[in-house]
Amino acid sequence: MATELGSFTAGQVLTAGDLNDIATWTTYTPAFSAGVTVGNGTWDAAYNIVNKILFFQGKFTLGSTSAITGSVGLTIPDSRTISDNSEILGNCRLFSGSGSPNVFYGAVQESSSTSVSLVVYNSSTTYLSGSNLSATIPATWVTANTLAISYCAKII
Repeated sequence: MATELGSFTAGQVLTAGDLNDIATWTTYTPAFSAGVTVGNGTWDAAYNIVNKILFFQGKFTLGSTSAITGSVGLTIPDSRTISDNSEILGNCRLFSGSGSPNVFYGAVQESSSTSVSLVVYNSSTTYLSGSNLSATIPATWVTANTLAISYCAKII
């Protein structure tokens, strides 16, 4: 469980330990709630909680037995809940395709009180929109392609 700041009162003296907790990051391996066969893919991810704000940063690298199979969703850290109103919480950068992978950009959005989903930005229409990921969107996924994800959310 991540270290959280306590409830402080006016005039209270903060200790070095209190201040050090502000920058404590906890290693975390999210579970995909949809759209991914993990196989031998790997996560490099961590989160931090400051007051009631959850900060998450992570990268999933596909292995030879991994696959993107549809719309991608993942759980938020530490069995927390976030306000569920489909807001954009952060960004994702998708390295997809074979050879020299293409770089695509997208958004992380709330999909429920315990999970977020990823969309890739689609510029094929008059206005920029989000499209769900799939086996071929934004490109065909192969070994060593990555999902780089960063977001923050208000926890309940």
